[in-house]
Amino acid sequence: MYKKNILAVMAMSIAQLGGVSAQQNAYRDSSAFNPENTHFSQLDTIKTWVADKHYDEVELMSKLQQNVAMTVPQNPFSLHFMLPVKNNPEDKRYFGKSFRTLAAVELPFLQYVKQLSAEREITTLEIAASIGMVSVKVPFAFGHKGTHYVNDLSAEMLNNEFQKLVNSRLGGTALKEHLKILPADCFHLLEQEPSLRNKVDAIYVQNLEHFFNPVQHQLFLSVLDDLLAENGQAFLCAHSFKFGIDTSHPLFKLYSSRKSEGDVYPGFAAYDVEFTGIYQTQATLGNPVISKVSRPSDDTEIKKIDIGTPRMIGSEVVSPMGRVELFKMKQHITENSFSPSIYRNAVALHPHLEVTDAFFMDGNGNRIEKWGKDVTHAVAIVKKKTSVSIEE
Repeated sequence: MYKKNILAVMAMSIAQLGGVSAQQNAYRDSSAFNPENTHFSQLDTIKTWVADKHYDEVELMSKLQQNVAMTVPQNPFSLHFMLPVKNNPEDKRYFGKSFRTLAAVELPFLQYVKQLSAEREITTLEIAASIGMVSVKVPFAFGHKGTHYVNDLSAEMLNNEFQKLVNSRLGGTALKEHLKILPADCFHLLEQEPSLRNKVDAIYVQNLEHFFNPVQHQLFLSVLDDLLAENGQAFLCAHSFKFGIDTSHPLFKLYSSRKSEGDVYPGFAAYDVEFTGIYQTQATLGNPVISKVSRPSDDTEIKKIDIGTPRMIGSEVVSPMGRVELFKMKQHITENSFSPSIYRNAVALHPHLEVTDAFFMDGNGNRIEKWGKDVTHAVAIVKKKTSVSIEE
């Protein structure tokens, strides 16, 4: 749950853009990045998920490509989209932050929506949409009529930040008519919108499940089961382990021990972490120091608690931002880290669901088959089995 090292995430961008000065320019100017430099924002890739009927709309396709390119992690300008999720009034929980494009999971989701929508009217849903950077793309994929529900726990984000993005990306078109906002705790979605039971063809969930303890995650998988139509698919993505390739890391030792004992969630851990942060951003520098590691009980609440107050430690020049103020901070964290095998074992406890694909992913949104130092996320594509007899 602590933030990713900004230097590591941006290393590829420096090489692609031709140096630090070019990267700094791209950080300030969204048009300085060439969309064709990255696979996800290339026009040919975009056409794999945009409905065919839009291909000849030159102005629309050009604007869409520019907007898609803004949020790919290879583009320094995308750092402006890493925003803290604003809590609802009087809600003190940590809601996390918005993430830039994670192509290895987002692209197959959008392609699946296009495939289904070419045949019939469909219903789709994004859970924990934050500012909605994935959801605003979905209407472009609809070939026939369709409704895309945009859910988040924070009504503040949906009613303000998401609406700003919709007006910016879809303003002047009829595409926003496909969108319906649904502010709610995901565990109560069907109470608020009972018509979605067994009716959702495709669900997208990014950077949510690490906020669930094992008990809650099993309940969440049951919610997906209740929402999905027969043959429907859920595209899931959550944070993976923090220990990299260091076998002496305390989190690795805990994970190895719990996995050998048959724990379905060996990545569930509590620990203290001390890190250097960049003031007024969601980014950090260097490697965090982790201590006091333990495996809490399955029902322990996920949390992030500040230990003391931030301590300002001076300034430093950091590309692409320029000179920034730095601070030291210590926190106590409880979180649930995922892997392909954890996803498979967790889903196996639900007889109506099956994992059709699972893999690791790095911070630039690239698919990775085996654990390695660059891994930041785990991905699973979950399908509702066709043999299930569905009762309304």
